[in-house]
Amino acid sequence: MGLTARAAIAMSKRPTTNDSTPTRRPGRPRGATGPGPRERLLAAANDLFASKGIGAVGLDELLRAAGVARMSLYQHFDGKEALVAEYLRKKHADFLAWIEAETAHAKTPRGRILAVFDALLSWHAQDDFHGCSFARALGEVGSASAPIRAAIDEHNRDLHAWLESLCAQAGTDQPAETAAALAIIINGANLCAAAGDRQHSAARAKGLAEKLLAG
Repeated sequence: MGLTARAAIAMSKRPTTNDSTPTRRPGRPRGATGPGPRERLLAAANDLFASKGIGAVGLDELLRAAGVARMSLYQHFDGKEALVAEYLRKKHADFLAWIEAETAHAKTPRGRILAVFDALLSWHAQDDFHGCSFARALGEVGSASAPIRAAIDEHNRDLHAWLESLCAQAGTDQPAETAAALAIIINGANLCAAAGDRQHSAARAKGLAEKLLAG
């Protein structure tokens, strides 16, 4: 993690205070409609972190994009580090829902595994594809932030567990090892697509997965 990214996270934590009274997190005003400050902050983080990166986006830019006051940020998050971690947890939940939906049509566990790569192909072709959010966060932050690293690790563990379950159902000899290899292939396809090979990365990765599953 570069000095700029470290400084951006360290300087944007909740200001300290001598008042030990817990901060109350107020609910939405009565009669309010539309997304609240928390949802707007996460939406702005999603757009800005994807297009610019975590370290390049300061709190002021986030607040302007979300249309909320600085105090609203600290009513929901301890600072930028906590916001980034929550952004990644939301991306993870969205990913799990997406991958389940994109592979649900397959009739066999092996078919579901291979359908992952068809889903990647469609994702890579989208105009707003900027690579894997978790790989980018790891590259920028690494292990310098425990909450952010925990969110990244949770994503990797759950992806491996999902793949391992399908590998076991498919009857592979070593489900855990096969799942680990599949995760490497998936991450590699995303990295190659982010580097510019959007048209072929997923298809080539699918070919590798087919050979792996064939034993």
